Amino acid sequence: MAEEEPSFADIAVALTLAHSDMGHRLFKTKMIAERIGLSKMGYELLVPSIERDLALVAKGAELLKQLAECEVEVRAVIERKRRGRWSIMSRIAAL
Repeated sequence: MAEEEPSFADIAVALTLAHSDMGHRLFKTKMIAERIGLSKMGYELLVPSIERDLALVAKGAELLKQLAECEVEVRAVIERKRRGRWSIMSRIAAL
């Protein structure tokens, strides 16, 4: 039995929770760095990449929240593309 595809809204909620968890981990990393004196190089290797990923996860969650409003249409376009009927859609979109 195949599992049902999660909705965009469900994915957005999961990303929001992941964003919260990542933010907490970033805070803990910064706190540990201050307390134990993580080297500047170690700090610069860890923190900026976590901050960048945190921002990307937040943007992904926001995008999926917006896409949830028109999920049926987006999934229909994806299905048309998958079935090879994309050339028709691209000509219509160009008009």
